[in-house]
Amino acid sequence: MSTKRKQEQDAELAAEEASDGVMVTDTDLEAAEVAAADPVPNPIPQPEPTAYEGQDQNIPAEPFGVFAAAEPEAAPPVTGPLIYLGPNIPGGRLLQSTVFRTEVPAYLQPLIAERPAVSDLIVPVSDMAAVQARIVKTGTAEYVAYQTLLQGGIDNGI
Repeated sequence: MSTKRKQEQDAELAAEEASDGVMVTDTDLEAAEVAAADPVPNPIPQPEPTAYEGQDQNIPAEPFGVFAAAEPEAAPPVTGPLIYLGPNIPGGRLLQSTVFRTEVPAYLQPLIAERPAVSDLIVPVSDMAAVQARIVKTGTAEYVAYQTLLQGGIDNGI
């Protein structure tokens, strides 16, 4: 800082001190000069507020944890031997532990359309033990399907 400018500032300060009774030192002037010459940018940029008109600024526009529903992927077709693990269907239409070599036969399609829970209990033979364990565990999809078929195919929200 030039001496002429420093003298001008000292004169201004003296005039201010006389008017308001506050004493300003050279250290205060240097700190003010540094702050004016080299402002420190905010190291963390703050996002612009995006609230809708009339919306409280503290409430996010979308609730946390809400995501667009993903489209369910189609399950690959099951190949290989399949087994029906549900109860016997009256009239001998389908018996428990019936094994199908490759796929569900076409003659069972009307039964599956009438009682959709049947298809939930036709599983690959390789998954038989795991599915049998889930059939006896209350609340699983397999348990609900089995109980629905036991009651004659009426789904009452078990």
